[in-house]
Amino acid sequence: MTHRIRWIDSQKGVGIILVLFGHFIEPFRGKSPVFDIVFVVIYSFHMPLFCVLSGLVAKKNVKKTAIYWTWIYFVYQLLYLFLIKIHYLNYNIMNNRFFDSFIMPFWHMWYLYAFILWNLSLYLIDGIKNRINKYILVAISIVVAILTGFVVLDKGYGMQRVATFYPLFLVGYLFRDGFFKPFPIRIKVMFGTTFLAIIVVISLFHNFINSQALFNNKSYEMGEYNWYGRLMFIIISISLSVCLIIILNGCRNHYFEAIGVRSLYIFLNHGFIFWFLRQNGYFSAIIDLKSPVIAIVIALVALGTSIFFSNKPIISVFEFIYMIPRRMEETLVNHRFWRNSE
Repeated sequence: MTHRIRWIDSQKGVGIILVLFGHFIEPFRGKSPVFDIVFVVIYSFHMPLFCVLSGLVAKKNVKKTAIYWTWIYFVYQLLYLFLIKIHYLNYNIMNNRFFDSFIMPFWHMWYLYAFILWNLSLYLIDGIKNRINKYILVAISIVVAILTGFVVLDKGYGMQRVATFYPLFLVGYLFRDGFFKPFPIRIKVMFGTTFLAIIVVISLFHNFINSQALFNNKSYEMGEYNWYGRLMFIIISISLSVCLIIILNGCRNHYFEAIGVRSLYIFLNHGFIFWFLRQNGYFSAIIDLKSPVIAIVIALVALGTSIFFSNKPIISVFEFIYMIPRRMEETLVNHRFWRNSE
């Protein structure tokens, strides 16, 4: 905990609440122009912000990435498979390959899947970043992200999103030294004005934005959008994320900080709440209310979910699951030690 960067935790706290709010208003898309605008605006930067922040604090650690994060990914893939896909979505595992069900990211799990691959790529990036200009590396990653959209695969295993959001992670990783310095007020005002200007433009022209260009989970052909839609998303999301990080640089809030420290648990588990509410008709029950009332209800649900999954008793359960590989490793090491001693 002493090595955490507190203002980044505060930003992650704000970000995770926006992620939950964005997910919880999905059932109301098309029901109100207000929610349509809010949805497009939030999806323009909530996950991109997390990608850049992840790059800011990324560290090369093959053991943690290949063992612990991968372990958590597969545990949650199984949980969502049996508790959501089979129970709520009538997914027939007998008619589908178990490998596909196990590997292909379910809904929001694409981010952890991508996070694992991005962290493993750091060994390659560190090997070439002193030979190739950082801006060129980011440009190459953007070109790859755009070209990936032309590849049509029935399954794809989440690689569309892995490629599309990778430039954001790379921006955070390659340019992180510049983000940790204090910024003068005039710089923050300038970036704040830019942020608001982009938000206003998005709000005015939200009807022209294809939602698939926000999700980036399909090829251009399957999603019925185009390469410049993806390019604009990458440019806008990088701009908004960088603006927010600079504006909030050094700003701390104890409440958001506490949420941010536990953002992984909140992110992984909020899907259970969302699908429970959706499949049991709770969203349908409030769909006829006034838009401001719905917004307040959804905001309270997002906050309540964040608080619930950041509770120490709840976290202790998931920490126990997370630590299983380490306990197995310690048991194996101790076994070898005693066997060698004998």
